[in-house]
Parts: sequence; structure tokens; C-alpha cells
Amino acid sequence: MPKGIGELKSLQTLPTFMVETVGAGLDELKGLNALRGELNIKNLVNAEFPSTDVYVLKKKLHLQSLILDWSPQRYVSDDDDNVRSTSTHAEGILEMLWPHPNLKKLMIRGDYYGLLELPNWLPNWLSSLVNLVEFSLIDCLQSEHLPPLHQLWCLKKLKIDNCPELKGIKEKDDELPHFHCLAYLSLQNCPKLTLMPTFPSIEGELRLVSTSLKPLVRTMKMSPSSHLALPLSKLTDLTLNGIDDDLELLPGADFSSSCLISLQQLCVWSCSHGLKLPSSLCSSTSLTIITIGWCDRLEYLPPLHELVSLRELFIEGCPSLKGCWWKKKEADEEEWPHFRCLSSLKIKDCPNLTQMPLFPNLEVELKLWRTSTEALVRTMKMKTALLTPPLSNLTKLSIRGIDELHYIPEDGLRHLTSLQDFVIKNCSSLASLPPAMHCLTSLQTLYIRRCPQLAERCRKEEGEDWPNISHIPNILLDGEALQDYSGLGSLKMQYLCNKFS
Repeated sequence: MPKGIGELKSLQTLPTFMVETVGAGLDELKGLNALRGELNIKNLVNAEFPSTDVYVLKKKLHLQSLILDWSPQRYVSDDDDNVRSTSTHAEGILEMLWPHPNLKKLMIRGDYYGLLELPNWLPNWLSSLVNLVEFSLIDCLQSEHLPPLHQLWCLKKLKIDNCPELKGIKEKDDELPHFHCLAYLSLQNCPKLTLMPTFPSIEGELRLVSTSLKPLVRTMKMSPSSHLALPLSKLTDLTLNGIDDDLELLPGADFSSSCLISLQQLCVWSCSHGLKLPSSLCSSTSLTIITIGWCDRLEYLPPLHELVSLRELFIEGCPSLKGCWWKKKEADEEEWPHFRCLSSLKIKDCPNLTQMPLFPNLEVELKLWRTSTEALVRTMKMKTALLTPPLSNLTKLSIRGIDELHYIPEDGLRHLTSLQDFVIKNCSSLASLPPAMHCLTSLQTLYIRRCPQLAERCRKEEGEDWPNISHIPNILLDGEALQDYSGLGSLKMQYLCNKFS
């Protein structure tokens, strides 16, 4: 940033102002009061106190968004002579950057070399921002106390990230206030953050990543009042990632009537504690997408088949997961519960997942990778009162890494009349493809890889199964295109190889 930019008194747009050790300093900003829109002040680790009026932003009434960034834009070592900014120095710089009350969005990004913790006077600094709608606090590595953000009546979006020592506000546990209109909240890498205002009014997304579960538990247990809606009754998207607390700390099904009733998407990822996923998380009749992954100890899921709106289910990396539980522990195949409108199901690396509701109505895709095929076999064999046979609307099927798969049920396979893509990979025990492959009239691509017995039987013109698959336009066997009747050409066939590999 060159010196002299402060002479451009009519300048209205300056997205980024880089503080240099040699060049423009914060003095240059003082006279640029026509600035509007967003201003990102970077490299504040190099900032020096101005020689004139201490406040350089207070008169910029048209500024809507402000980013104050202490992180250096290059690598610096602990003994770098160019890094002047101690934590005390950074606090002084922050006070000097007090913005105009018209500001709508504010981000403060600290750094190991700059703003380590929030100063005691910050509540006064923030309370003047009566129009603030969004606030982000990032990389304040030594801050322990959260400013009273609940006093910002217009605050709708809050993000706190990588503040490992942050414990929360100073109020007592039984006197916690609540955010008035907060609609979005993201807490990431704040493992000690347990005391913070509750957030019953969130109506968009709530993300808790590597942080405590206690703020969510307190919010879910809030008693409804005359001036508050039911807590979290408008929340649509919930992500729990890397939570060290036991998931069973969450309230049970008794709270489902007042919490999470509008939830549409649920993601539970890398939560290592808890044998069961609480039913309160999966009770919303609005739930359409559920993603569960890398929960090492998780053994059971709630009866997900009772979710009448569930469209997509993805489960990955849960080695202890046995399945869903329902009231009747043992069931005949005819009585086995099934998903009503599930259209996409992906299960990866869940070798013990055998007790699973059936899925006859899948339309988009089914992926079974390194998991049991018991539910697939049951689904293909199920007898239903449905107008269409099971899986007759499925368009994509992928089976990978299942050594115990010896055969594909012929009676069930013949019903897959809408199937377009069929992938079989790393299934060493699969010996043949049934004659019912002839019934798959919509099948466009068959991809087979690392299935030695199957590869021998599917050799073009010579293999025993070739007559059953010769009608398929595109056949790829161990990376080799056996035929290309659709005229896709070599580039397209290579694309298919990469797509399914």
C-alpha cells in the first residue's frame, strides 16, 4: 500500500488496506471518510500508533463491513525484529480502530504475534455498535472471557473460531442471558467455552465444531415463556463435529416436542463418545438429510425409518455401528421396517451394520462400500403391497469392497429396470452375474474392477456371463472399455473410468 493514499479524500471503495512496515500506515485512513462498503485492514501486526487523532474510523459513517486482521501475511519467527506488536500494543491499536455505530458487520482476527486476548474495555467498544448484525471473533488465543454480545440487540450472525482458552461470559451459571434475535451461530475450536448466552431463536444454521456441548444442552432445556418462542423451534441445519462430550448428555425424546421441530439437515461427525445417537436429534418430521461419520463408539441409531421426510442418508466410518433400534427386536422379513421416501443412501466403512431398515423406494443412488449387504438382500427380496417392486426406481448402484458378497439375488435384480449406472469393485467373492442382467434395459454403464472371478466370466465374446451383459452400451472391465456402442469416444470412456474408480 503506497504512501499518500490518504490524500484521496473522495475515495469510496477500498476493499483492502495493507499495513506496511515501510509504506502506508494507519494515519492514511484518517481522512478517507467517504469510504463505504467493506474495509479489510490486514497485517495489523505491523501497525504503529498514529501521530494525530487516535480514532481513525469513527467518522466513516458509510462503512458497512470491517475486518481487523492481525495475522501476518508472511511467515515470521518468534524473534523477528519486524514484529512490533505485543498483546498490549495490539489492544491500543484496537481501541484506535473504534468504528462508527452504523457498522453492520465486524470481524476481529487475532494472532499469536498480535491480538492474543480481548481487552477489558471491549464491552464498551462493542455496545456502541447498536446496528451490528454480524460478528466474528477468530484466533484470540489467550482470551478467557466473552464480551456481553447478548446486549447487541440486532445481532443475527455470530462466529467464534479458534479461541482455545475462551470460557464464556462472567455471569453465573443460573443467570445466563439469551441472544434476542440470533439466527446463525458457529462455534469452532473452543473446547472450554461452556458459559455463554443461550440461543433459542436460531432459525438457520448451528455449527458446533470441537467445542463443548453444554451451550446447546442449556438452550434445549430452556423453558418457553410468553415473550420467547419454543427454543430452537426454527433451527433448520445442525452440525456437531469433533464433540468430546458424550452425545447422550443431550435431552431425550421428551424434548422433541419443543426442540428441533423444524430441523431439515443433521450432520454428526467425529464424535467419539456415546453409544447411541439421542432420539431428540432425529425426531423432526422435517428432517430430509442426515450425515453421520467417524463416530468410533457409536453402536445404535434411533428408528430413522419413522422420519417421514427423510430423503438422503449418509453413514461413514462407524466401525462399531450395529444399526437402528426399534421396539420389536426380532422381525420377520415381511415385518421388517422400511424407509418411506428415502431416495439416496450411502454407507461406507461400517462393517457391523446389519440391523437396518429396508429401502425399497430409493430413486437417486445406493452406495455400499466396505459394509454388510444384508439390508440390500432383504430389500431386494421383500414382499410389499407397493404398486412398484422394490428398487425399481433406483438409477445408480455402487457396491465396493464387500468380500462376503457371493451373489446378487436374481429375483430382486430383475426389478431394477430404471438402473443406469452399476459399479462393482473389490468384491473378490462375487463369482457371477445372474441372467436377470438382461432385464436391466435402462442400464447405460457397467463398471467392474478388481473382481477376479467376475472379470473372467465377463470377458467379451468369451466369458460365460457375456450374453447377459452384451446389451449394455458402455462396459468397463478393470479400466478397459470392452465396448462403446453409445459412441462416447475414448475421452468420455476415460472420464467414466475416473468417475467410478
